[in-house]
Amino acid sequence: MNEKDLEKSLNEFHNTDLSFTKEDRKKVFQKIEEEQMSKPTSFFRIFRQRTVPLMAMAVLLTLSIVLGYSLIGTETARNADQSEKLTAMEQGQFSSLLLSLINEDNMTDLNLLITYDNQKGSINMTSLPSELAVPFTSQGEELESRERLTHIFAYGNGGKSLKDAVSKALDLPIDYYAAVKSDEFEAMLNTIGETLYNLDENKILLSLDSEQIKLRKGTNYLDGHEAVALMSARSTSNEPSNDWNERDRLGLAEEVLKNTLTHLPPKSANAILQSTETNGDLSKIISDLASTKLNSLKTVLIAEKLDPVSIDSNYYLQFKEGAEEKIKDELISFD
Repeated sequence: MNEKDLEKSLNEFHNTDLSFTKEDRKKVFQKIEEEQMSKPTSFFRIFRQRTVPLMAMAVLLTLSIVLGYSLIGTETARNADQSEKLTAMEQGQFSSLLLSLINEDNMTDLNLLITYDNQKGSINMTSLPSELAVPFTSQGEELESRERLTHIFAYGNGGKSLKDAVSKALDLPIDYYAAVKSDEFEAMLNTIGETLYNLDENKILLSLDSEQIKLRKGTNYLDGHEAVALMSARSTSNEPSNDWNERDRLGLAEEVLKNTLTHLPPKSANAILQSTETNGDLSKIISDLASTKLNSLKTVLIAEKLDPVSIDSNYYLQFKEGAEEKIKDELISFD
């Protein structure tokens, strides 16, 4: 292209109408503004991107704290309950008595473990079977073995050995023991009058001397000999049946205790039970029990917490795993 043609082309381009009016500018800026308004600013985009994971972490942290306090609260309540029981034991807020009936061979036919809280007016009671294996150390020996509960009085140091063996077996402090001769206990019951015992059905059982005893449905009036024979009769079941069972035996023991505390003057106890071996004053023990006014009397069944075992070819009953703690908890929990 020569110089003249180039000059002509430039003149034509320069004269072309490329004007950018005010209306055009307004439309352009309006479009830009609309696009900016439709998009979040970089600050808010960054803020949103960062806060979402932070909020998720905060929720998780809150849930963890709530769950943690819940678990701590449950454990604290459990520890507080256990602490309350230990405190009650340590401060002596309840008392305990092991009442044993001793036969002519110096064996125990009946062992009633009684705990009572005078402030609440509550009594708990269980019966420990004669075949129960308990820790025992023979006189003059150092090694501890296991022996039937019925033998401890004769083989050891009388009532004190009985108390120590039961206390160790249940890990439960026992304040008093009273080893009463069976014939004296029978005489005491005859002195205060017959024991009334109600049954929902007829019962048949064998006494310790293989005497068949029949009890009729309804109210039975038992003299001292009958009451002692029935309380001492063997039973390992607590299921309702026509046979004498643990529930029946403990039910009768409850009625005998009520009859005794209601009709036996505490001051006469020592005179009537004069051969009793005890580490306390019988008059005071009976007076303390009577002061509960029998507001609540609960029996603790243990037959289902026992297993039969053979030790040196001899038959025993022993606690199932953890049963001792459960029995102790029931004995030291008062309504």
